[in-house]
Amino acid sequence: MKKLISVLVVLALTGAYVPLVAQEISRSISIFRSMDDPDIPVDMDVCDRGQGILSVPFWNGFFGASTWALNTRAKDGTVVNEKVRQVGTGTACMLITDPDLAPFAAEFPFYFEGETPDAYIAAAGECKVTQNAWGSLSAPPADPEGPVFLACYMDVIPELSTEGIKWGQASSNSTLVPGGEIPGFETGSFWTIQVVWDEEE
Repeated sequence: MKKLISVLVVLALTGAYVPLVAQEISRSISIFRSMDDPDIPVDMDVCDRGQGILSVPFWNGFFGASTWALNTRAKDGTVVNEKVRQVGTGTACMLITDPDLAPFAAEFPFYFEGETPDAYIAAAGECKVTQNAWGSLSAPPADPEGPVFLACYMDVIPELSTEGIKWGQASSNSTLVPGGEIPGFETGSFWTIQVVWDEEE
């Protein structure tokens, strides 16, 4: 123990000692719901920006979305209200590269811009089908058993997001109901976004 103290004293006197307590980083985590909303038009300027960022030749999926604050049960985290209050709107653009929507077979370029509970977020990345109870886009089923589940993971783009964001990431648990309705399911996502802010923010 005396040897360790002596070493720390020497490092401090030589200017090489680094404090063990790191400076706190300013960050925020937002969890919210987005829903495909026919009353909200797709902003094609958003898709054009995403096309340039991800070098996508074209998009074949577009969504105008409403975004919502949600409520979870404190004792176990279960979502009890998916639409507590609308916090804004957004646009999502994707390129489906596998019409069979085979689980874990392909990653789809995905771009999103919209209002979240605490910031305007632009994010670019990919989505992957994890389960498909719906079928193939090449041969749409007459009576699908269920929806398509996707997982999306993206980088937040600071220069297109709320001022003061240094970097961040966005991930989603998403549901896709192609070309129709399935009782109990809607096209949309549960999002988790974590961002780091400039210290002065």
